[in-house]
Amino acid sequence: MDSNYPSDWSSRQKKVKRRDNHQCQNCGALGGSRGEAELHAHHGVPISKGGSHRLGNLTTYCKDCHRAIHIEDRTAPTTTGGFTPFEQINCQYLTKHPRLAVSAA
Repeated sequence: MDSNYPSDWSSRQKKVKRRDNHQCQNCGALGGSRGEAELHAHHGVPISKGGSHRLGNLTTYCKDCHRAIHIEDRTAPTTTGGFTPFEQINCQYLTKHPRLAVSAA
C-alpha cells in the first residue's frame, strides 16, 4: 500500500462501503455481498488538494465510475447533460455533502 495512506485504510474502505450500502453512489451498481461490482473508496476532495482520509471525504464508486473520475475522455455510466465525468460525480457528491463545496473565489 502507498505510504500516503493510513495504516487502517482497509478498515476505512470497508466502513465507507458499508455506509453507502455497498452501492456505487453514481450508477447504483451493487458490490460486496449485494452484487458483483468491484467497489472503490474515492476521496471527494483529493489528498493533493488538502482532502483527508476521513470517512466524510470518502464515497463509494464502482471501478468504472471511479476510473471515469480519474481518466480523461472517459464517460461515467450515468453521465448526462454534457457534464464531464468529474463534474457529474462531484456534483452528486457535493449535493450529498454540501459542507465540502468550495467557492471559486
